[in-house]
Amino acid sequence: MTHGTPPRLQTPLACLLALLTGLVVATTPTSAAAGAPAAPARREAAAVARAATYQVTLSAARAGRTGSSWRLRGTVSPAPPHGVVRLERRRAGNWRAVRDVAVRDGALDVRVRLPATRGTARYRVVVAARPGVRATTARVAPVDVYTLHTYAVRTRGHVTYPVERFTTTAAAIYADQRGWRAAHHRFRRVADGGDLTLVLAQARTMPSFSASCSVRYSCRVGRYVVVNQSRWRGGSTPFTGSLADYRRMVLLHETGHWLGLHHATCPRAGARAPVMQQQSKSLQGCRPNPWPLDRELRSVA
Repeated sequence: MTHGTPPRLQTPLACLLALLTGLVVATTPTSAAAGAPAAPARREAAAVARAATYQVTLSAARAGRTGSSWRLRGTVSPAPPHGVVRLERRRAGNWRAVRDVAVRDGALDVRVRLPATRGTARYRVVVAARPGVRATTARVAPVDVYTLHTYAVRTRGHVTYPVERFTTTAAAIYADQRGWRAAHHRFRRVADGGDLTLVLAQARTMPSFSASCSVRYSCRVGRYVVVNQSRWRGGSTPFTGSLADYRRMVLLHETGHWLGLHHATCPRAGARAPVMQQQSKSLQGCRPNPWPLDRELRSVA
């Protein structure tokens, strides 16, 4: 017979305390269980992580006239929900819906009107999620929304400089991204009429456009942007830059008047001169500069 310690008798109070302790232990979750997400949420997060992405390609013109029709084409794979994606445009700092676009056989093709005002238009395509595929956003390359100005080229007086060379140089200056094109203005030559007339004039004929036009300089009168042949050939002594830069400056300066700008002055010694400064007469302590400054571009954008 084995001898041991006899069991202690449980009082009624001890039994009640043991019963309550067991209930608390059984009903309180462990710290690991409390911190873990519910099983459905974990499964959903894992599914999103494993989900594929849409393959989206987009193609569109990088520029267009204000208010003109603009075409966007592309592909979306796999097929989006209900066969539709959403086209959005960024305005006032927010993305706003333009329209829903149907996707047929994996392709989209839509035309919309560009804004009526000049600027850079930004578009994107939003594809909603579907089972196994995450929602996707694809941006279109920025679109230069510009105003088109047409011009005809004429001469006045005895012009000895080759007109076609003058015309070619003027077209290159107008097309340069550093000129008024940077403010969403584009220029195209036409045979007759147009919005403005670009004239290469013999110096002595300059006053025939207006009494304010000097035989020594170029000027702008109404629709006429008049370039003095003597200045085009030889530049101006106060302008210490190259002849090529002088020609750029004088054409953009007079065209700036046509766009509505007035004369500017040198902001401080050593700075680049505004293109609307009368650099043919004096640099006023500035450095010669043939291109519009940022503030000049903003003023006509």
